[in-house]
Amino acid sequence: MISQGNLQYTGTGAAGDATYTFVKSTIAIPANSTGKWYWETQIAATTARVSPGIVGSNFPGNQYGTFASSLTGNYAGAGPQNGIFYKDGTSVLTGQTAGGAANDYAMFAYDASTGELWYGVNGTWWNSGVPAAGTGEVTTLSTTLDWFPAAFVQSSGDSIIFNFGQRPFQYTAPSGFKALVTQNLPTPAMGATATTRAGKYLNTLTWSGTGGSSGATRSFTGLGFQPDFVWQKNRTSTQD
Repeated sequence: MISQGNLQYTGTGAAGDATYTFVKSTIAIPANSTGKWYWETQIAATTARVSPGIVGSNFPGNQYGTFASSLTGNYAGAGPQNGIFYKDGTSVLTGQTAGGAANDYAMFAYDASTGELWYGVNGTWWNSGVPAAGTGEVTTLSTTLDWFPAAFVQSSGDSIIFNFGQRPFQYTAPSGFKALVTQNLPTPAMGATATTRAGKYLNTLTWSGTGGSSGATRSFTGLGFQPDFVWQKNRTSTQD
């Protein structure tokens, strides 16, 4: 269940179920981009079945499990589970402080230029990481994928709150790292200037039909570009 402006996620199952439900952010860190990003997740309530992390754009949204189990296919993602950090379902760092209690804060720092990812709990970075210095990262992600902050949550007694910078962070972001909010993201290719406004990507064209079903080839011009997706509608009758 999603609440608090889509920033809090609470599980719907029963404690002890074998499956964890999954949620990811609506804003991605773009592939092949630059920038250093910081965000936090707070465990609002837990039965020790909350796992925050990050997933690639190739990860299906209907998956169940944990970062230790659901990422073993041809999917990309990373996150902690019981003091172990996993990447693509494989352990990459062990023996860390679990940080799975209520009101614990998980910290994430990601360098989009290098793919380096840091993870910490309650003000302490795992692997003695120093994001500002570029050392001690827990793993390195593919820079050719979009990346989404995410979490696996199990029962109705498990709840997690994402903080991308819409309110003050619990801990100070590392030097050089920005909050993952829209005003800090790269300028979109569409709409920033007169040459990239929406009409260069989306347009409407009206025409008169031939009045028959001869199947004759028609050619339409005037859109200003070659469309990849076309939606047709009849404007004068109830035909679908």
